[in-house]
Amino acid sequence: MKKGKSTSVKPQQERARKQTAANTVSDDGQKSQLRRKEEFFKALIENAMDAMVIINRDGTIRYKSPSIERVFGYKVGDDIGRSSFDFVHPDDMSNGSRVFAGLLKKPGSTTHYEIRARHADGSWHTIEVVGKNLLDNPAIEGIVANFRDITEQKRMQEALANSEEHFRALIENSLEAMAIVNREGLLSFLSPSFERLLGYKLEEHMGKNPFAFVHADDLPRVFSVFSDLAREPGAVAQSELRVWHKDGSLRIIEVVGQNLLHNAAVNGIVANIRDITERKQADEALKHLYQQERELRGQLEQEMKKRVEFTRAIAHELKTPLTSLLASSDLLASEINTEPLQTLARNIRQGATNLDSRINELLDLVRGEVGMLELKLEIVDLLQLLGDVADSMKPVASRRGQSLESMLPPSLPPVRADPTRLQQIVANLLDNALKFTPLGGNVRLGAKRKDNEVVVEVRDTGRGISKEEQQSLFQPHHIPKGESSEGLGLGLALCKMLVELHGGKIWVKSSVGRGSTFGFSLPLESVDRQAIEPKEPTKLWKVLIIEDDDAIVNFVRLAFKMRWPEAELISARLGEEGLDLIESEKPDLVILDLGLPDIDGFEVLRQIRLFSSVPVVILTVSSDEVDMVRGLELGADDYIVKPFR
Repeated sequence: MKKGKSTSVKPQQERARKQTAANTVSDDGQKSQLRRKEEFFKALIENAMDAMVIINRDGTIRYKSPSIERVFGYKVGDDIGRSSFDFVHPDDMSNGSRVFAGLLKKPGSTTHYEIRARHADGSWHTIEVVGKNLLDNPAIEGIVANFRDITEQKRMQEALANSEEHFRALIENSLEAMAIVNREGLLSFLSPSFERLLGYKLEEHMGKNPFAFVHADDLPRVFSVFSDLAREPGAVAQSELRVWHKDGSLRIIEVVGQNLLHNAAVNGIVANIRDITERKQADEALKHLYQQERELRGQLEQEMKKRVEFTRAIAHELKTPLTSLLASSDLLASEINTEPLQTLARNIRQGATNLDSRINELLDLVRGEVGMLELKLEIVDLLQLLGDVADSMKPVASRRGQSLESMLPPSLPPVRADPTRLQQIVANLLDNALKFTPLGGNVRLGAKRKDNEVVVEVRDTGRGISKEEQQSLFQPHHIPKGESSEGLGLGLALCKMLVELHGGKIWVKSSVGRGSTFGFSLPLESVDRQAIEPKEPTKLWKVLIIEDDDAIVNFVRLAFKMRWPEAELISARLGEEGLDLIESEKPDLVILDLGLPDIDGFEVLRQIRLFSSVPVVILTVSSDEVDMVRGLELGADDYIVKPFR
């Protein structure tokens, strides 16, 4: 009996043991599952980009998630029990306290706000806070706040806002107007400048046809340009057109359009519009002025040409008889040995010489006024030149009972000048001084270096010149008041022109009763440059042959090539063509045929001598002595008869 009872108890115990073991396994599984969940949420919290803080009812910090260090730089265990408001920016404290107080009053409620908080490095960051009241939740019993650092986001937003404001201000204050035409061909945007440009209120045209104010005559062209532009994404087109201003006036505008229909931000054709009415009017006025200037210049050139031709003709008419007069007076003076006939012959010779000088002065002045007077510059020993001119003028002073003194320094720097023209200037000033200095008077020639120029002065003891008279002293045809005219009044005007062609200045210092001092300056800079600059290569001399026979031209060209290869030979078949080439090419030698197709060779020579002193060699078949004499009288330098070697 006992044995059987014992047997029945053991199975019960085994079952109980197994049940207990099963329950233990079940509890372990639940605990393991719970640990996994805890680890899962812990990993989420620790690796979240946002930081989490649990705040007690009094605002103290009870818990901080590990991500707090990544977001704000603070350690997890630091600052527990410290007031959360210790980290809030002073300017945001009032708003933060108000939001927190409101959240405390509403269990289970959630709030969202932005606030500035201090980072561990001391800087202020803008954070986005989502707070929830879980004070009534036994597991939390606090305010759960999730923090996200949005400092960079705020900076980007502010930068974008500033950028938008910047471009909005540019567009609104631009002198150009901007319009956008949508896919339907209607205005979807107009900048405020549109009202300034055409006078219309924006609402008057917004959403309407953009071509309503275009001039009817320009519409077909505008439609064509717009249609082409609309078909090609990204294309740019520019056009000028006339539009009606609201005040009824017609304005000219320049439009630059770009197809941005493919751009989702624009979705239209953008047109930049500029009012160019004043500019076009100014252009038209300028064109009109240019046309007037061209016409006036043409008229002036014609007048100058007429003046030059008239002066040439006068000079020719005067010089032709003067040539024989000079030759005859020379011959007469050499043949007569008795007085008073010899004196008469000398007087005739002197009168003819004076007349020749006046004609030359007149021609020089005219050439200078029209820009045809040229200088042949070279390095000149100024001291020697001044001494020579003074010596040549001393007999003139002596005959007039005057004294001419050369008050020159021991040395003067050389100058770059035309020696012939320089002699002409000095001789003219000396002659002028002697002319207006009374019997027994004194004239002095002096010179000195002053900085980068040389100054030459002629001082006399004449009657002097008033300030009023000095104003027109260097004008052509000016003759001092109260003086008898011994010329055309061109001497001082020509001196001024020649001095200025040399890059110098001329002046007078005088007062009535105290004599006069005429002076001029010559620059030395060109001489200094000549000393340091490399020497120019040997000049390639230019020879012009006026000849209609090609065989002769070719032979002369070959002869020059063989014997004078550095020379340049140019040719003209006609006399008129040759005259033009002399003026434009400035040849060093002219070979002239007398039998030309258009005008007589003698006439060509006559015209050459009216404006140029270029050496001329006549090359002709005529061996008549009369033609030779005529050619040489007209100014030829030599006469060669064909055939020649």
